[in-house]
Amino acid sequence: MKKTTFLNVITFGLFYLYSKNKSKKKYVNSSDKLYTSDKPLISVSDFVNDLGGKDNILDSSATISSLLVILKDINKIKIDLKSITKKYQAKGFVISGKNKIRFLFGDNSKAICQKMK
Repeated sequence: MKKTTFLNVITFGLFYLYSKNKSKKKYVNSSDKLYTSDKPLISVSDFVNDLGGKDNILDSSATISSLLVILKDINKIKIDLKSITKKYQAKGFVISGKNKIRFLFGDNSKAICQKMK
């Protein structure tokens, strides 16, 4: 009786350790890398022209998911902002202040910003 109980404990103990070790390996293999686009998926020159041209853009910066554009005059934008978001497949936009617009392009934002400069 003691021998079978001892063997059962050893068998289930080994199975427990094996399954625990296997789950750790799966967790360790998960990727911590963050991927962004290298090439813009839109025509950046058309985008700049729709924002009033290169002379109207004071500065631009990008985060992982959005593009911030600082303009001289927001009234020089050639078409309305909703049309710009549809035309260039942006997820949306936010106007902050008198001359700052943040477009939500996702992981394509940094590539667009680099091409604008």
